[in-house]
Amino acid sequence: VPFNGWFVSTEIVRNLMERYDAGPAVAQALGINMTINRSWRLLVQAELECAVNYSFEKHGFTIVDPHTAGNQFCTHVRREREQHGRECPGQWSWIGGLVGPTNPTWHLEMRDFKVLPQYDYCAEGLLLHSSATGDADTLGWSLSDMDASLSSTNVSFSSFGDVNQKMSFPRVLIAYGSEMGNAEGVARRLKRQLALLKPTMKSLDDVAGLKIVLKENVSHVICICSTFGKGEPPSNAK
Repeated sequence: VPFNGWFVSTEIVRNLMERYDAGPAVAQALGINMTINRSWRLLVQAELECAVNYSFEKHGFTIVDPHTAGNQFCTHVRREREQHGRECPGQWSWIGGLVGPTNPTWHLEMRDFKVLPQYDYCAEGLLLHSSATGDADTLGWSLSDMDASLSSTNVSFSSFGDVNQKMSFPRVLIAYGSEMGNAEGVARRLKRQLALLKPTMKSLDDVAGLKIVLKENVSHVICICSTFGKGEPPSNAK
């Protein structure tokens, strides 16, 4: 089975056992009774871990085992904290949950969050660039002879000759109506996604009459509202 890229051996073992269902065949080859031994999957996983690492090393390819990867990540987290005072984002299900409590990352507390600025694949420039001053009204661009149109924000570029030209951000108001918190949660996620636009988030009751639109010079209003009971509006969207 061909694999490429940077893999932890456990990822290949999971592919073999989950995608290709190789577990029963390996258990049979090893003489493991799957009916009597309820831990046969753990035994097969351990044998496959050894086989994958041995195979890669024998043929001169580099791969990392989950315990080595766990120690490396713990070292990285410690350095970030001690040398730079930074918290390191991590997804426990991918790091701590690789092999269970024997992994050094098992008891390492992790919080998955996005650090900005960063490179994003197929990113939307409007959401990921910011001006040097951090001002939400203007955006410093370094583009030359570019033709593009952002119709969703009513902002357009047209053959910039001056690479120092700036553009205006839209003023966004996110208004939500939510009884059980689901629609409010969607609104909060949207606010985080549009963080560089610094959107205002209010309940629909708070924006009644839309005076806030004039007060804060809002250009775009996004309404997110659920229903409650027999199709009635939530208590904060009357």
